[in-house]
Parts: sequence; C-alpha cells; structure tokens
Amino acid sequence: MSLLTPEPLLVTGATGCVGSQVCLRAQALGVPLRGLVRLSSEADWLHRLGIPVVTADLASPDRLERAVAEVTRVVHCAARVGLGSPLDFRRLHVEGLRRLLDSLAQQGRVRQFVLLSSLGVHALRDHHGTDETVSPAERGLGDCLQSLVEAEGVALDWGATHGVSVTVLRPGLIYGPRERWVLPQLLRRLREQSFRFLGAGTQTLSNTGVDNLASAVFAALDAPHAAGQIYH
Repeated sequence: MSLLTPEPLLVTGATGCVGSQVCLRAQALGVPLRGLVRLSSEADWLHRLGIPVVTADLASPDRLERAVAEVTRVVHCAARVGLGSPLDFRRLHVEGLRRLLDSLAQQGRVRQFVLLSSLGVHALRDHHGTDETVSPAERGLGDCLQSLVEAEGVALDWGATHGVSVTVLRPGLIYGPRERWVLPQLLRRLREQSFRFLGAGTQTLSNTGVDNLASAVFAALDAPHAAGQIYH
C-alpha cells in the first residue's frame, strides 16, 4: 500500500515521544491522520498543528468506536513508561491492546497495524548477532517488558486470524524530542556529577533516534512483505 493513498491513519499515544514524531511525519507526508490520546495528556500543541485528536482510554472501551471509525491503518505507540505495578503494565499493553483490536475488528476496515515494542524483550546481555529469529527471554524481563512480549503475540495472532498485516518494531533505547524518562534523568545526573559508569565506560548500547524510528514505521506501512514480521 503506497503512503500516497489517502487512507486514514490512527496513531495511539500521539503525545508521546514516538507517537508525536509519527504524527508529525504523517502530516508532512500529507497522510490523513488522527491521534488517540488519554484524558490526562496535554494535546494542545497537536490541536495548534491542526492534527485531529480523539480522547479515549485504552483501559476501557469507551469512545474507541469513534477513534477507529474509517481507519484503515494503525500505528500503536501507546505505552506505559516508568514505574508501575504488573497490573498497570498489563492493563495497557495487553488488555488495552485487545480492546483496540476488538474495536478495529468490529469496524472491519483496518488493513495494516504496526506495533511498537522494544529490544528489551531479549535478555539483558550482549546481543551482537541477535536477530529477529531469536525468541524473547522467558524470564527476568520485569513487568513492563514481559507485558510487551505478550502484546507482540496478541497482535501477531490477531493479524493472522483477521487477515490484517501486523508488523512489530523493536527499537533500542529511544531518544529525541519529548522523551521524558531516560535522557532527561541521565543529563540531570551528569550536570550534578552524580552519574557513575559501570565498568570502564566503554560499553555499547543499542540506541534509536525517534526520527529514524518514524522512518521505520512508514517503511513498514509501505512494504507488503512486512506483514507478520518483527524487525529490530
């Protein structure tokens, strides 16, 4: 499906680091767009840019019908970052995803679905040579990442069942505009001279610039062979 076709795109988590960048890229490409945001999200800047926004909570089915109306493509960026209980993470990443997918199935128009996951679903170690054929870690991931593993399976199984092209993207540590959790804290500790390196300070980490991640999202939307695939 060419990105030039005027088919509506829904972006969940539209005020977040990834979702906002996907919205801006879609707008620049002239793609019909709708952002899905939570009640507590600050979406004024999206309104100022003329990006249509629907307020809904994935933790409940209310208003999801309106959010998915006429949508044929979805980029699912909504995620819980930071602290939370196992129930908190699963409520959004798994149960919220199921509600969204159920709404899309009832609407019956969606053809493509891109799910943002994380390279963190693999064990915490050196991953030189780890490719997409390697299964996620079975234990030791923590509540957030374990819920993402489950979400990947839910989305891929749903796509296979309903004939929808589902693609999973696993970025590394994401940095860029509106990233609020990792880099700002790191910079604060560096300014306060309270940061400590582990080891010699020469270890490498898989980082993903959010602008590059947005490019990967639209590459997946524009590639028929991405259906049912996972990409690091």
